[in-house]
Amino acid sequence: PFLLIAKKGTERGYLKLDDGSSLPLSRFDVGGAEVKNGIKGFIFGERGVWRPGDTMYLNFIVEDKEGKLPEDHPVEFSLFTPQGQLFKHAVQSDAEDGFYLFKTNTDASSPTGNWTAKIKVGGASFEKTIKVETVMPNRLKINLDFGKDPLLGKGNTTAGTINAKWLFGAAGKNLKAKIDASLYSRGTSFPKFGGFDFDNPTSNYSTQSKTIYDGTLDAEGNAALKTDFEIDETAPGMLSANMVVKVFEPGGSFSIDNVSIPYSPYASYVGMKLPDGEKPFDFLLAGKNHTMQIVNVDSRGNLLSGSNEVEVQFYRIQWRWWWDDNGDNLSNFTQDEYNKLLKTEKVKLVNGRGNYTFGTSEDEWGRYLILVKDPKSGHITGSAFYIDTPYWQSREGNDDQTAASMLSFTSNKEQYNVGDEVTLTIPSSKGGRVLVSLENGSHVLKSFWQETVQGQTKVTFKAEAEMAPNIYATVSLLQPHSQTINDLPIRMYGSIPVFVEDKNTLLKPVLNIAGSIRPEQNVSFSVSEQNGKEMTYVVAVVDEGLLDLTRFKTPDPHDAFYAREALGVKSFDLYDYVIGAWGGDLERILTIGGDNEAGAGKQKTANRFKPVVKFLGPFHLNKGQTQKQSFTLPSYIGSVRAMVIAAHKGSYGATEKAVAVKKPLMMLATMPRVLGPGETIKLPVTVFAMENNIRKVNISLQSNPFLEVVGGNAQSISFSQVGEQMVYFDVRVKPNVGIGKVKLLASSGNEKADYEVELDIRNPNPPVTSVTEITLAPGQQWKTTAAPIGIASTSTAMLEVSSIPPMNLQKRLSYLIEYPHGCIEQTTSSVFPQLVLNQLTDLDEYKKSLVNKNVKAGIGRLQSFQRPDGGFSYWPGEPESDEWGSNYAGHFLVEAQNNGYIVSDYMLQQWKNFQRGKANSWTPRTDNFYGGDLTQSYRLYTLALAKAPELGAMNRLKEFKYLSPEAKWRLAAAYQLAGQSNTALDLISGLATSFPVRTSWGYTYGSDTRDEAMVLETLTLMGKKEKAKDLLTTICAKLSQDYWYSTQTTAYCLIAIAKYCGKNPSGAKIIANANVDGKAVDVNSSSYIRQLPVLFKNGASNVVVTNKGSNTLYVRLITQGQPLAGDSLKVNNNPSVLNMSVSYLSQDGKAIDINKLSQGTDFVAKVTITNPGKRGYYSEMALSQIFPSGWEILNARMFDGEGAFKSSSSSYQDIRDDRVYTYFNIKANETLTYYVQLNASYLGRYFLPGTFCEAMYDNSITAGVNGKWVEVVNQ
Repeated sequence: PFLLIAKKGTERGYLKLDDGSSLPLSRFDVGGAEVKNGIKGFIFGERGVWRPGDTMYLNFIVEDKEGKLPEDHPVEFSLFTPQGQLFKHAVQSDAEDGFYLFKTNTDASSPTGNWTAKIKVGGASFEKTIKVETVMPNRLKINLDFGKDPLLGKGNTTAGTINAKWLFGAAGKNLKAKIDASLYSRGTSFPKFGGFDFDNPTSNYSTQSKTIYDGTLDAEGNAALKTDFEIDETAPGMLSANMVVKVFEPGGSFSIDNVSIPYSPYASYVGMKLPDGEKPFDFLLAGKNHTMQIVNVDSRGNLLSGSNEVEVQFYRIQWRWWWDDNGDNLSNFTQDEYNKLLKTEKVKLVNGRGNYTFGTSEDEWGRYLILVKDPKSGHITGSAFYIDTPYWQSREGNDDQTAASMLSFTSNKEQYNVGDEVTLTIPSSKGGRVLVSLENGSHVLKSFWQETVQGQTKVTFKAEAEMAPNIYATVSLLQPHSQTINDLPIRMYGSIPVFVEDKNTLLKPVLNIAGSIRPEQNVSFSVSEQNGKEMTYVVAVVDEGLLDLTRFKTPDPHDAFYAREALGVKSFDLYDYVIGAWGGDLERILTIGGDNEAGAGKQKTANRFKPVVKFLGPFHLNKGQTQKQSFTLPSYIGSVRAMVIAAHKGSYGATEKAVAVKKPLMMLATMPRVLGPGETIKLPVTVFAMENNIRKVNISLQSNPFLEVVGGNAQSISFSQVGEQMVYFDVRVKPNVGIGKVKLLASSGNEKADYEVELDIRNPNPPVTSVTEITLAPGQQWKTTAAPIGIASTSTAMLEVSSIPPMNLQKRLSYLIEYPHGCIEQTTSSVFPQLVLNQLTDLDEYKKSLVNKNVKAGIGRLQSFQRPDGGFSYWPGEPESDEWGSNYAGHFLVEAQNNGYIVSDYMLQQWKNFQRGKANSWTPRTDNFYGGDLTQSYRLYTLALAKAPELGAMNRLKEFKYLSPEAKWRLAAAYQLAGQSNTALDLISGLATSFPVRTSWGYTYGSDTRDEAMVLETLTLMGKKEKAKDLLTTICAKLSQDYWYSTQTTAYCLIAIAKYCGKNPSGAKIIANANVDGKAVDVNSSSYIRQLPVLFKNGASNVVVTNKGSNTLYVRLITQGQPLAGDSLKVNNNPSVLNMSVSYLSQDGKAIDINKLSQGTDFVAKVTITNPGKRGYYSEMALSQIFPSGWEILNARMFDGEGAFKSSSSSYQDIRDDRVYTYFNIKANETLTYYVQLNASYLGRYFLPGTFCEAMYDNSITAGVNGKWVEVVNQ
C-alpha cells in the first residue's frame, strides 16, 4: 500500500492507497473485458478444429494505443498439449500493424483434446483454446431452422425445418437424416428479473436424450420437424436442448452439426427474490419480519396479466455445513424430522407480482427453505437461506449505510457517436460540488469540478475518439459540511458506463472473387478497402466442411477490440473519515471490480483427410490500393469460405464469401477411415452430372498392392438429366499392411473427374513372438525351419547365436520399442537399452543409424515431460513430478550426453537442481514402504553419475537404521562413482544379490528382477567380475523364459547386461557355420551375441547352424509378427484380480447384437471394469478399445453430446480415428464404466479387434475380450 500526501501551506492531508480502501464499485455496472497493462490482444485461427498433424495458422493482433511497447518488441508464442506440456515455442518481433502470424503444427501421433495457445507481450498474456480431434470434414451443408430467437417447448415453437445440400450446391435428394436431442438443465434467468431465483433446488433432474427425427428428406433435401418432447415433470426450470444432427450420404458416411436451443418444459414460471442479508455473511436477522418478492412470467420472461395465486411453503431444514461440500444440493430433499414444513400459504399476485412476508422469533436461528409453486403450470422455485442473531451487531442504526452513499444518476442516450454531446443528470442540492472523472479500462481520460444546483445538476462533455468502445463516468457529489436539511452523507458517489462508437475504427475490406471456381485451376481475386483506407490483412480459404464442424464464425477483431471494457481505475477519498456528517461505513462492501472475461520418430501413416486450407499474408495495403492475389485448390469439390481479416492502427474489419468448388462432372467416394487385412467393403461412388451435355459416364477403379476388386473394375451409367447416381464396387483388402491408395477415374466426353484417397491398412492385433532354441555342444549341428507369423512381408525372424546364456534380446527389445502407451518410465525404457546395445552385439550401419535416430527422438520427447521445478511428470503436463521417473529419465539423459548425444544443458541443470533439492530434503521414515529409500539412493547415484555427488545426503542415508539391501547396493554404486570405493565395499559386504518376489511394484515400478539388474550394474562398476558373472547367468536365464516383465524390469535388465559385456570383453569366441535357405553365412564374432536376420522369401526358410568352436553356444530362432485379423489371440483373464465386461447398447439402453448391424445404426459400446479389492488400489491402468473400420466413433467432446451416457472420470482419454485409449486409476471394490458412442457407417465385413484392459506395470492385472468378425448390412 502507498500513502498519498497533499500539502497546502501548513495543512497536510493523508490518503491511504491500498486495494481495501478504494471506493467499492460492485453495486455499479462496471463489468467488461479487462485491459491488461494498457495492452489488448486478439488471437484467431483459420478454423475451429484441427486433426493431429495439421498445419495451424494462428494469428495475433496486438493493440497498444498508449505506445507502451518499444519498436520490435518480442511477441512470444507457446503451444501446450491437453496435459499442459509445452509442445512448440516461437518468438517474433517485427510485424506491420501489430499483425503476427505463427505457423505451427502438431504431429500425426499427438494427443487429441483441448490444446492451449498462449501469447505473451509486454507483461500481458493472452490465451486461446485450440481443439485437436480426429475429425472428418462434412461434405453436406446442414441447415436447421426453428425461426428467429427460437424457444422450444410448452406454448412455443414446436415446428422447424431441416435442409441439407451438398457443399457445392446440389440438393441433398432423399438423404436419410437423424436428430438426437439431449435435454440439459441450464439454470433459468430472465433479463428483466436479475437476482430472482427461477429454479427448483429440490428437483432431482438427470439429462434426458430423445430422438426427435429419424427419416428421409424429400427431393429438395427438406423435411419438417416436430419437437414435442415427452419430458418427466422433474425439470427444475428451463432446459437446454442440445441437438446433434446427422445427415447420411448415400454411401453411409455422414455430415454432422450441433445446435443448442432453449427448451421450456413449463408454460409459466414463478420466481422469488429474498431480501439482501446482513453483510458480510448474508444471513437474515431473527426476530424481524422480512419481505420477499414473487413474480410470475411466461416462458419468454413477460409478466402474466390479471390476478392469480401461488402456493408458498416455508420449511426449516437441517443445518449441515460441516459435511456438505457440494453447495446447496437439495436434490434428495424429503420432509422428515430434519426438514420440517412450518406453514403453507396462498399468495395473491396482481399482474404477475406479489410479496410474501415471513419471520421467526429471536431464538429460532438456523437454515430455512422457501418453495413457491405455480399451480397452473406446475413449476416450483425455491431458495435456502440462514436466519441468525448476530450478538456483535447493534440493533440500532441505519439498515444499510453503504446504500446511502450510492449515487444514482443517468445519461441522456444509450449510445453516442464520436462528436456527440453527452449529458449526465445528477440529483443534487444547492451549494455542493461534483467531481466528474471520465475513466476507461486502464486510465483516467479527464476530470473536472462543477457547482451543483437545487434539484438536478446537468453535466455535459463531448464524446471523443479515445472514449470508444466505452468509458465510465464516475461522479462524487459533495454536500456542504454544515447542511442538516437532508440526512444524506457528506459524499455520495456512483459510476455509469457511457458507450461511444467511433465509425473511423471500422475497416471494410472488399473481397472480389468468383462465386464458383474449379479445383486444380489457378484462381485470382482482389482485395481493397471500401473507403480506400490503409490496412494489413490476411486471407484464409478454408473448406466449409471443416468450418461447419464447430460452426466457425469468421474472426472479427473489431468485436474483440471494441468489446465493452471493464473499469480499470480505482478511486480513493477520505470523506468516510470526516467527523460530523456521517459517511457510509465502507469497510463492509467488497470491491469485486469489473472483470467478466470468460475463458479467455514414428513410421509413416496415411494422411487420410488432407485439410483444404490456403492461407495468404499478412499483406500491407496502401491507401487507395487494390491488390491481386491467387491460389490453387487441390482436387476437391465442395465449398470454401474465403475470409479477409484486417487491422490498422486501432481500426479493424473482416469480410467473408462462400465460394462453390465444382465442375460439370464430379465424383465422391465413401471409404472407412482405416481398413484391416482380409476385410471386404462395398465401395459406394456418387457421380454428379451438373450440366445437360453429360450423358454416358465411365467409371473405373485402379487396383493397387493392398486392395483387389471383386468382379469388374469398370462400370458405366447414363444420365437423362442433371442429377446424381450411385455405383458400387466390391473391394477386398489383401493380406498386407501399409498405406493403401484408392484412385477412381470418371470420364464423359471431354469432362474428366478423379477421386483419390490414401488410408492406413492396419493390422489391429498386438504383435506375437515365438522362440525355438537349442544349446549346441562343440561340433553339434541344428536344423530348423523359420515360418512367418501373420503377413510374411511384416513378419521378421532373427537367428541369435550367443556365448552367454541367451536372454531373448530381440523379443525383449521389440516389446519395449512397440509398447503403445508412453508415460515417463515407458518412454525412457524404449530408448535407454538402445543406448548401450553396441556393447552387447555387433551393429551394422543401418542398425546404428536407427539407434541414433531413436535415441535422439527419445531425448526430444523427454523434454515435454519436464516441469518448471526441473523434475519429470509421469504423464506430460501433470501437476507434480514423479520421483522415480525423474531419476530414471535423468539417468538416461546423463548417459546419453556421456555417449556423445546432444542434451540441452539447461534441461540437465534444471534436473540437477530438482534432484539436489529432493536429495537434501529427504527424511527416512520407519514405515519405509518398498522403494522409499531405493528412490533416494538411486537419486544420489544419478547425481554422482552427473559429477555432482551430494556426499552429505549420502552419509545421512548410509546411517539410516532400516536401510534395505536394494538401497544399500545402489548407494554403494553412488559412493564408487564419487571415488569412495572403500565405503562402497563396506556397504555391500555380506549382502545377498537376490531378493524375494514382489507382489507390488511400489513407487519404483520395479520387481525383484529389476533390483537384481541394478545389483549387476553395481558389481560391474566396482569390478567384481566373478560375482557379476553368476548374477548375469541368473538374469539371462530369467529373460530367456517366456515370461512377461514390465517395461521397467525389461529395460533395466538389458542395460545392466550390456554394461557388463562392455566392461568384460568376451574370452569365448563365437566360431560357427550357418546356412540360411542354402546360402552360407559367416557367424564368427568376438562379441557375446551375433544376430542374423532371416528373410522370408517364399513363405518359410530353412536354417542350419553348426558349432565349430570349443565352447558351448546358445542358439535361438526368434520369429515375430502380427497374427491376421481372424486368428484368435490368447487372452489372460483373472476375474478375481480384475473384472471387465463389454456390452453394446442401443440409444435407449437396450442390449443389441453387433454381429450384423444395419447401416446407419447409432449404438454405444459400454465397458464396465471392477477391481474386486483383493490386491488394493490399482494405478496406471490402460483400457484399449479398437473398433472395426466400418464403424465411426462419435466424439462426445466435439458435440457436447454425452447425453444420458456419462462415463466415469479418467486421467486422460485419447480418441483416434479407429480407437480410444483411456487411462485411469481404480480403487479397491470400485466399478468404473466407460461409454463410446458409435455408428455403423460403411457396408462390408470387418474385424472387431479385442478390448483389453491392463495395469501397465503388472501383467497379472489384466482382462480382455477376444475379437470377432462383424458385418454392416443394408437396411
